[in-house]
Amino acid sequence: MTTVEVIGPHLDDKGGVSTVNRNYRAAGLFRNDADDLQVRFFPSTRDGQVFTRTIYGAWRLAYFALRPWGFPTIVHLHTSWRGSCVRKSLYAWVAHLRGARVVFHIHPSRFYDFVDQQATWFRRIIYASLRRAEVIVVLTPEMKLWTEERIANVSVRVMPNPVDPGGFGASDDVVRDSAHAAFLGRFAREKGLFELLEAVRRLHDRGVDVDLTLAGGKDEGQVLAELNRLRLTDIVSVRGWLNRPAVAELLRRCTLLVLPSYTEGLPMVLLEAMMCGTPIVSCPVGGVPLIVKHERNGLLVPVGDVVALEAAIGRLLSSPQLCQEISGNNIADASGFRSESIVRDLRLMYGDIAAGIGAP
Repeated sequence: MTTVEVIGPHLDDKGGVSTVNRNYRAAGLFRNDADDLQVRFFPSTRDGQVFTRTIYGAWRLAYFALRPWGFPTIVHLHTSWRGSCVRKSLYAWVAHLRGARVVFHIHPSRFYDFVDQQATWFRRIIYASLRRAEVIVVLTPEMKLWTEERIANVSVRVMPNPVDPGGFGASDDVVRDSAHAAFLGRFAREKGLFELLEAVRRLHDRGVDVDLTLAGGKDEGQVLAELNRLRLTDIVSVRGWLNRPAVAELLRRCTLLVLPSYTEGLPMVLLEAMMCGTPIVSCPVGGVPLIVKHERNGLLVPVGDVVALEAAIGRLLSSPQLCQEISGNNIADASGFRSESIVRDLRLMYGDIAAGIGAP
């Protein structure tokens, strides 16, 4: 029997990687109906204060390394950047020492930029771990090219993030708001959040009817200070991290979703918006242009361009017909990201690895 251990942040955590694995779970990846393939999930970290996260992460790694029972045939590592790189490299070396085959699943598009900027010892650890992988999974063809330039003789497979169609989808019972923009994600400068606030201020000053909901968290204090400075507190609602039903409800009700990030992989929130038929305004970075086609699924604007962002938001707010056309396109195009088909591909990949074939 082939046993697979999928390692990533706790399934109850916030963030895109946890959402990806929750969608895998919803599509049956960990259901294990087939006798010849058993897939289980192993949480490596979880949300909390730095000290708590550090202790929990160290305990999980030690438990993974020292447990006497049932070590898996394949270890599937979901890795991001910063501390995740080192942590998952340590998991990889433990897996190698215990005879398991390793899959590295790289999520952020700027993963290699981040690694290449680090100290020599750091780069050597990460690249040595990647070179010993059986398969490296990436989110976009562009990331595949970057990987093949750096890592020789390792199979690289492109696999988009999955969306759970059971939790997201359009609804005939929900009427969209007429002038409601939404942002979902970390409150961070690299998400283009401050450019978004400036664009909304400009629209408001021109007399355009617009409300904005910010759902997420992190640097909330900076965001609130900026809202006060721009005098936007009356038209901008700041909410914390939303549970999945609340995210779906917001995406079904808002007029459009705005994600003007400086860098992205394959953002889950954009895929979820498409499932809900929500028009999108974003930037052509990372894997975004693979899912958001300009004028079809939404509008793409240059990174950091407040004027272009203002114009794109205003255009969608003032054109119900364009929003309706984009909504229909998004519902149709989102079918290619349904989690069931991606889970099927994952299981086939596991079978190929176990048979010594590798992945295409």
